[in-house]
Amino acid sequence: MTKLIYKYLDNKASEEEIAELFDWIDSSNENKKQFIALKTAWALTESPKASNLETVGILKEQTLKKKRKVFTYWKYAAILVIALGIGRAIYNNTTTDNNNDVILELSNGVVKHINDNKENVLINKDGIVIGKQTDHEIIFNANVKSEELKYNTIKIPYGKRFKVVLSDSTVVHLNAGTTFRFPENFIASANRDVFLTGEAFFEVTKNEQSPFIVHSDKVNIQVLGTKFNVSSYPNDTNSHSELLEGSVKISAVSDASKYSILEPNQQAVWLEKQNTFHIKDVNTTDHIAWVNGEILFKDMPFSALCKKLERAYNVAIINDNKTLANQEFSGSIRIDESDIDTLFKLLQIDTPFEYSIKNNIIIIND
Repeated sequence: MTKLIYKYLDNKASEEEIAELFDWIDSSNENKKQFIALKTAWALTESPKASNLETVGILKEQTLKKKRKVFTYWKYAAILVIALGIGRAIYNNTTTDNNNDVILELSNGVVKHINDNKENVLINKDGIVIGKQTDHEIIFNANVKSEELKYNTIKIPYGKRFKVVLSDSTVVHLNAGTTFRFPENFIASANRDVFLTGEAFFEVTKNEQSPFIVHSDKVNIQVLGTKFNVSSYPNDTNSHSELLEGSVKISAVSDASKYSILEPNQQAVWLEKQNTFHIKDVNTTDHIAWVNGEILFKDMPFSALCKKLERAYNVAIINDNKTLANQEFSGSIRIDESDIDTLFKLLQIDTPFEYSIKNNIIIIND
C-alpha cells in the first residue's frame, strides 16, 4: 500500500488505483493516520507548487473525459489536490443570508422576488412590457424606446447565479453575492453605463457609437464589444478582470490616470495599496468556470477558498484551525453536484479537524 500511496502522491495512480487507495483509507483510523504521515513526509521532500500544477492539469483533463463520473471523481479529486503550503490567514466571517431570493428592483419602485421555477412578465408604470423572466434569466425588451435612463437593480444572493440579457442584447452572467444596476433601455449614441458590485461575465454587443462601461467600487472597464469577466467584491482584497476576446480599457476609480489596455487571455489586478495594475497572462477559462457552476482554484489559501465556498453554498465559515489556515488548495468543485457537508468530510480525511454546521454557519475547531 505504501507504494500505491507514493504513486498517488506523484500523480501516477490510475482512477481505479485511487479508488482502491481511498477505500483503504476509509476502512480504518490506522490506515488514515498512515496515509497522512506518508503524505506529510512526501510534501516535505517534494516541490508542492510544481506538483499542484501537474495535479490540476490531470484533474481537468480527466474531468472533461469523464463527465458522468464528475461527482465520483470529485470525491477523490478533493483529496488528491490538497497540498501543504504556507499561509497566515485565519478566516472569520459570520455573515450569512437566509433570504435566498433573487431580488429585482424596477425603476418604478416595484420590488419583485424572482422564483426560479416560474415565469414573470415585467411591466413598467406605463403598462408596457419591458422584459420576461424564465427560470434563471431575464431578457429585456429591445423594442422599448425611451429618452430617459431608468435604472433597475438586481441582487443575487449567496448560493445562486443568474443571467440578464440587456436591451442592447448584451448578456450578463451574475455570480452569487452580486448587485447589478442597469438601464431599462439604453439611449442611442450615449454611453452604456452599468454598475457592478460582485462578479459578472459580460458578452457585450458591439456598438462603436456607444461605449459600454462597467463601474465598480475600485475599477471602471470600458469596451465597445467583447467578452470579459469582472470580480469586485467589497470583502476581497483586490478587484480583477480577465479578457477573452477584443480589448478593454481598465482604469482605477481613485485615479483615472492609472489605466491599462488588456489583450485577450490577460488578467488585470488592481493593487490598491500599490496604486497600480498588475497584468499577466492567464487561462481565462479557469476564471469563468463559475458561469457553468464550477469552482476552479490553484494554490489558493484556505481563507480565499472559504470566501468562494460561502458565496457558492450560502454559508458562513468560521475557521479556528491553524493547520487548515496554513494550507493552500488546488482543484475543482461542481457546485450543483456536491454539497458543502460532503466537501468538509472529504477534507477531514486528509487533514483531521472537527467542525459543526448549524443555520448555514460552519465552525471549524482547532
